[in-house]
Amino acid sequence: MREKKSNFNLKAANVGAKFLKTFNLVDQLNQITCPTLVAGGRNEWITPVEASILIAEKIPDSELIIFEKYCHYLFIDENRESISRISSFIKERIGLQENAALPKLH
Repeated sequence: MREKKSNFNLKAANVGAKFLKTFNLVDQLNQITCPTLVAGGRNEWITPVEASILIAEKIPDSELIIFEKYCHYLFIDENRESISRISSFIKERIGLQENAALPKLH
């Protein structure tokens, strides 16, 4: 049996982690002009609830959902609930119906 080797690069991960600690676009969130769903998790370890609330407050036409069992992998932690809530948001705010053709992007 062949040993599987990982492509994980610890040096690159450390550089990325340092970058993410200083990366901040909060002052530009008010420039988002489309309906936006901000999905946060009660147990999220990368973006805490307080950060999700701040993001939703800064984006003009946004809606915030906090998933109670969500840690970091929304589609795993709360699969059916997340799909249902996202689908509802799209139908209500963007107006797409099931099996409708998506608008063309220019």
